[in-house]
Amino acid sequence: AARYGLPAGDVRWRSVNGYLYVSVDPADPETFPQLEEAARETLESRRWREEAQQWFGVARARVIEGNLALQAVDLDMLDDRRLARHVQHLVANFLSVAPLHFEHLSFELAVGELVRAGEVWGLTVDNVAGLVRGPVAGSPPVAPSLDRVAAALAVAGVREPADLDDVRNASGDARTTVDDYFSQFGWRVNRFDVDEPVLIERPDRIVSDIRALIEPTADTTAAERRERERLAMRDRVPQREREQFDELVAAARSARRLRDDGRGVCVDWPLGLIRKGLLEAGSRLLAAGRLDESPDVFEAAPMEVVDLLWGKRALRPRRNSRRAANCA
Repeated sequence: AARYGLPAGDVRWRSVNGYLYVSVDPADPETFPQLEEAARETLESRRWREEAQQWFGVARARVIEGNLALQAVDLDMLDDRRLARHVQHLVANFLSVAPLHFEHLSFELAVGELVRAGEVWGLTVDNVAGLVRGPVAGSPPVAPSLDRVAAALAVAGVREPADLDDVRNASGDARTTVDDYFSQFGWRVNRFDVDEPVLIERPDRIVSDIRALIEPTADTTAAERRERERLAMRDRVPQREREQFDELVAAARSARRLRDDGRGVCVDWPLGLIRKGLLEAGSRLLAAGRLDESPDVFEAAPMEVVDLLWGKRALRPRRNSRRAANCA
């Protein structure tokens, strides 16, 4: 925030009934002169536009390479001590790459720039929100898409795949794409936590998503509707300023793409890999009698998991305080 000139105080985190809460204190007024200078430089240089270039051009590939390397480790080949070290590596990976997502502030700033310009053109905030939806024109996909799987199944005449075997057996293209999709999305968490099943554990969900995409007109209609909305808004902009309108919309959409992709790659995926390691640890610890139930491993601190795998302790039974609070 300070790098961009945004006022923000200290950030405090607390656990309440097992849920993590965050509070941001007011900014210190003594920092305002420095923040004002940083804000001026940010607006003059539009530095938020560099974020997407840096992420998609450099940082993203490095983070994905690290995630894939950890994901490829065959846990069955690790003894308990090596599994303990692997869990430590998974936690270290998360702590290393997760801050990258929270450093990305371009979405708020790019949309703010579009809102400010839209006010001059008579566009409301709701109009701008509609414009931000959808991909940047001409930009390549950032990850394997299920649309390609659905298209391959439609060509093969498979309209209602019953399971993943139906998908993989329909065509080589469908098999390759769905496997690529699983490799990048299969182990991503959904809610910033490691204690709920992920996609690779729920293949029925991905089959359901593919079925919804097989209807060939559904996605096309949504894309065409977004483009009609964009053109309608564009017609309300003075002719000489329409190029600026196009640039601002593209920048805002790119920033949204960065925000969503950065969270998935830097936070959801590394957390999911921690889940993968903990599932293996929980299974082994239950068999060894050091856990009462394998899901209890999700209630342990990282070093407790290491100590458990090294045989240094047994985890006392723990009620999941979140579930207890929700049931109360």
